[in-house]
Amino acid sequence: MELRFPYRRFDRRGRIVYKPCIPVYLSYRQKGIWVWPVVDSGAETTVFSSDLGVELGIDVPSGERRTIKGIGGRGVAFYHPVALLLTNDAGSVRYTTHVGFTHMLRGLGASGLLGQTGFFDKFVVTFDRPGLVITVRTRSAKSAGA
Repeated sequence: MELRFPYRRFDRRGRIVYKPCIPVYLSYRQKGIWVWPVVDSGAETTVFSSDLGVELGIDVPSGERRTIKGIGGRGVAFYHPVALLLTNDAGSVRYTTHVGFTHMLRGLGASGLLGQTGFFDKFVVTFDRPGLVITVRTRSAKSAGA
């Protein structure tokens, strides 16, 4: 299955910028929330704001503790299994993976980062910056082992 998403438009004090953000329904047990994480090929793992974990009813500090580093420096994320749903007019894909919840995203203007582990390892992702489109394609059984 192939899902195409337009880059998200942001107005930064009169300057228009486009970011590769896609709508994701993040859920844990019986709670869920729509978020717009950045598709970030430079992020080692998939992480979300710890505030979102709390909103989902997750006891964030009880998860697997890992040190992470990025633009904001070094910090800690706590990993928990959650379900992610990607959907648009072409269809839907739901999968479960371990994601980190961290305070490091506060103030960066992103609810989360879809990174190498937890996103890119599940899909074939294509960025078309001039066309302002992100394509997310499920891996076939043949390509999954390649």
